[in-house]
Amino acid sequence: MKERETVDSRSVAYKMATLARTREDPAEAYLCTWAAFRAITTTLAVQDGVSPRFSLRPNGTLHTHKVGKFKLALITPYPEHTYLDHTFKHFSPKLQHQLITHDNTRFFVTRTPTWKGTPIARDAYRQQLNGVIDAELTVDTRYPTWTPIDIALYKQYTRATAANKPPDPETQATLARQILNMLTAIQHNLYHNDTQPNDENSPDVLNKALPLLTLIVESFLAHNDHE
Repeated sequence: MKERETVDSRSVAYKMATLARTREDPAEAYLCTWAAFRAITTTLAVQDGVSPRFSLRPNGTLHTHKVGKFKLALITPYPEHTYLDHTFKHFSPKLQHQLITHDNTRFFVTRTPTWKGTPIARDAYRQQLNGVIDAELTVDTRYPTWTPIDIALYKQYTRATAANKPPDPETQATLARQILNMLTAIQHNLYHNDTQPNDENSPDVLNKALPLLTLIVESFLAHNDHE
């Protein structure tokens, strides 16, 4: 059963990645590419045995819940961040390096996020914002939920790269994971009804983010092609 699920999700990843290349609208292309990435996370989860599980009482019996007159076993799903954490473990050092040094990453490192038409340079903690704001989880300009890319670490990493110094693995992993967080927030924003077109899901943001997400998807699909 698991083998069939893995093959199916890989097929979905290929099909959605192919569909994304035919879409002229950046939002459509991004969502198709995200669907490909989500299928990849499913493939990796199934391969590694990560799946929803039964909710058990202390005595080992099943927790249940009622749906109308029917009794069903209560299932504990893995949240999105758990799947992302698991998938990130499969990001190769090469992929992480490519994400960090990609020209479009600098755009997000230096940009000031906007929420409902208002640029937010700093929050109530006097932190300098960059990346994007997760509009789904933001209710106030003083305390936005945003996806920081550590500017100091980014400068340190890119300077070392320019000097042909080997990357620090911990710094590399931190920055690449922050980029993945940002790409995830952009996907959230595309589904958030209150977000205006000129905010965090603008064509400018999407056109800069799409090549980064595509890089991730194509890296995994190319790896599967060589298996």
